[in-house]
Amino acid sequence: MPSKFQGNSKLGDVSPTPFLSRFIETSTSFSLEVFLLLWFVSLFVLLVAVKPDFLDFSLRLRGGFPVSQLFLGPFFYGATVAIFGFSAFLFSRELFRNRFKKALKIIFSLAVFALFLFVSYAIFSLFLRYIFVTVPREQVIAATNQVAALDSRLFHGYPAVYLRQWFSGTFLDWFLVFSYQAISPIMSLVFAVLFFFKPKAFRTLLLSFILSGFLCLPFWAFIPAIAPQIMYRQNNFGGQDVSVVKSTLANIPQSPYLARNLKELYNFWFDPTGVSFSVSSFPSAHAAYGLFAVLALWSLSPILGGVSAVWYLGLIVGAVYLEQHFAVDMVAGIFVGFAVYWAVAWLLKKEEDVLDDRFGSLFIYRSMEEWRGHSKESP
Repeated sequence: MPSKFQGNSKLGDVSPTPFLSRFIETSTSFSLEVFLLLWFVSLFVLLVAVKPDFLDFSLRLRGGFPVSQLFLGPFFYGATVAIFGFSAFLFSRELFRNRFKKALKIIFSLAVFALFLFVSYAIFSLFLRYIFVTVPREQVIAATNQVAALDSRLFHGYPAVYLRQWFSGTFLDWFLVFSYQAISPIMSLVFAVLFFFKPKAFRTLLLSFILSGFLCLPFWAFIPAIAPQIMYRQNNFGGQDVSVVKSTLANIPQSPYLARNLKELYNFWFDPTGVSFSVSSFPSAHAAYGLFAVLALWSLSPILGGVSAVWYLGLIVGAVYLEQHFAVDMVAGIFVGFAVYWAVAWLLKKEEDVLDDRFGSLFIYRSMEEWRGHSKESP
């Protein structure tokens, strides 16, 4: 297949060398996932070369992968089950029809998806763990105080206190806690629905998820703010005006449901040994992830988009209500979400113009679109 770059040279009739021509043709035969995977792996190798202690520190975080799983792992259960299940169905059908070449394409496309998902997840997890383990305690205190002060200036106080005063003991108490805590199963379901009903939106959501996580890492490294629950209520770091906030929160009644979830979140995020600090407050990845779901579902159905927007509102307010994020964290996360989602949509458009996926790494997605097309045509 001729390269899409052939005939576009601005140097007149000067043709590229055979090696360069073959390199260009080969490089345009992959999908965006392959290029991102190579970039992630290169970034990982570079960091290991620059910081030989990277892996040693990354593997110190308690309990294996508990924190990183909250960010990425459970979100992808729906995506994994949907793609592997559909691939098994396609593979069995092609073998039954003696179409061995198509069966091999399915295996290759599934391998690309699995490598992209799991390798990207593993590298992100190691980066996150390294930040959590190596960030100095003094830097955590300084960054959290700065974010808390910004929160206070922008909202004329501490939003967590206002929200607790307004919603404690009401139906919204349950709704806000549920919206925040249920993000993993909801996102997992969204991934599965999008894969079967709109594969293009599924890819946009998947790529946005991965890229936003990597984009947040530098912020978490250089602005290592800790969750307000640890600053406000537990006072583990001695934050700004924390005694006033702590006494105010203590005087507001809590429902058993809220108290139980606050305790679970604190035990999950706070490391009593002092080995790690969960400095992933600013910006909020939850705000970005939830926004991706709303935008993707809206492209599938405005009704689903509207319903998910109600849940998303509960999510962003619930994160502050549960003292897991500052209000400015959520605002920053929304900006990150819009920026990443737009960037991914632009990259996928460029992929259509430049890359031809000659090696078939997107074969599963195309097969799903064809299968849905045949299903609609069937009486």
